[in-house]
Amino acid sequence: MSNHSLFFTERPRLFKRLIQATSPIWLGILIAGAVAGITYASWQKMRPRALSSETYRFSPESIRITKRPAWVSDSIVPDVLSRMDINTQNTLIDTELLQKLAAAFQTHSWVESVDCVRASFPRMITVDLTYREALCMVQYPNKEGFMPIDKHGVSLPPDYFKSQNVSLDHYIKILGVESTPRGNYGELWGDDVVEGAAKIADHLNRDKTFLQIAAIRAENVGATRWNKRRIFSLFTIRGTKIVWGELPIAENDSRKDRLMQIARQYGSLDKAAQSEKNIIDLTKPGF
Repeated sequence: MSNHSLFFTERPRLFKRLIQATSPIWLGILIAGAVAGITYASWQKMRPRALSSETYRFSPESIRITKRPAWVSDSIVPDVLSRMDINTQNTLIDTELLQKLAAAFQTHSWVESVDCVRASFPRMITVDLTYREALCMVQYPNKEGFMPIDKHGVSLPPDYFKSQNVSLDHYIKILGVESTPRGNYGELWGDDVVEGAAKIADHLNRDKTFLQIAAIRAENVGATRWNKRRIFSLFTIRGTKIVWGELPIAENDSRKDRLMQIARQYGSLDKAAQSEKNIIDLTKPGF
């Protein structure tokens, strides 16, 4: 018998063996499909009743937020919910609700970003937040008080700092500002001087204690609008002036490194400036 005849003779046997070998797998797939179908049909039937139960119903007590710092009021959740049109008796925990909560928390003045909003069983909503933190205190034009801002130049509510009698020495002060905030708390101040000073303060923040930086002031230099430049200056706790120069701060900006080197070499910026009429000018060679 030829090889071709043998092949055609064995093929039905091979096919039969294949069916026998795989039949348990197919049977399992059929059973799983049947169970899934029955489960889905049952859920569709029970779904309205299940979702209407307390297990899936929203309540303010179901919200858990990232641990808040001391300067953020414990009323943050009620404050956020007061801005939303939510009927807690009829509202279910669903994707739409989570999106609305994320948008509402994002509008809070102390919230820099809403990183995640997720629901978990039973009836819990976790909101991961990044909070704003006061970096500087901006002196009002009339010099009657200060308002906190964050590293972006966003104006923040001053209530906590007034009620706790927080010392201004903990913050870099921004002086000589001629404007007041254009928007509400939680929005940019709306002044290039404030936002520029905030960038410098954030750049120096980690080493401000070592450098003894207490304040930042900006002044316009140049006789005409074509050659006018905005120069920022820093001031130490003892009043030493450091001419920082203009913005922006480039990635390879060396001004902070130079200040650190000067402070280490002389023991402090104040001692380094004693021989230079109490001024360190980073815009000129020599320092």
